[in-house]
Amino acid sequence: MRYAIYFMPDIADPLWAFGCSVLGYDAASGQDVAFLDGEDFASLPMAEWTSDPRLYGFHATLKAPFELAQGCDAAGLLAAARRFAAGRRAFTLAPLALAKMGRFIALTPSQPSPALQVLADDCVRDFDGFRAPLNPLDRARRLRHSLPERQVQHLERWGYPYVLQDFTFHMTLSCGLGEPDRSHFHAMLVQAYAPLSRPLLVDAIAVFAQPDRTARFRLVERVAFS
Repeated sequence: MRYAIYFMPDIADPLWAFGCSVLGYDAASGQDVAFLDGEDFASLPMAEWTSDPRLYGFHATLKAPFELAQGCDAAGLLAAARRFAAGRRAFTLAPLALAKMGRFIALTPSQPSPALQVLADDCVRDFDGFRAPLNPLDRARRLRHSLPERQVQHLERWGYPYVLQDFTFHMTLSCGLGEPDRSHFHAMLVQAYAPLSRPLLVDAIAVFAQPDRTARFRLVERVAFS
């Protein structure tokens, strides 16, 4: 079993429905959902192009997936998430934009947000006591990517390289794609997302769980800020 602390929109937000329909999976219900409507999307290999992010559900990572440390349990993690949320206030991000991040496509903030950076940093630190040490296979998998020294230090200390100064809020919508597939898919997603573009309310964190490494992540609880 692995757990993660994510950001996700409220399930009533049209952004949630959009992200789920891109991935073909709703992590709140645990069910497959129809891919985006339209002849253009119907002609694409959506299941193939979104297979990797489908495993995790539509989200932005705040505390990367981890196994529970010895002596910790799910009830304790949820209680900590509720305490964490009780002391925070909601804030708003500038509208998200469809970006090309390397070979991937993701929704990212169109402007920096100090409040978002503080939230992410606090999640990394405050929930780290629940994290079991990184297992050797996961460590080796991360180190295959020739990380810079600072990210190696993050990996050793926090179990994940892309934290603190190296954090980038992103909601992944594709696997790694080559050209011209990436540009084609990006252009189509930009058009489909355009009617939804508006400031994003960050008013909760979400605890997700994965029963085993082959299973998809499921929402355990979305914990609203006070």
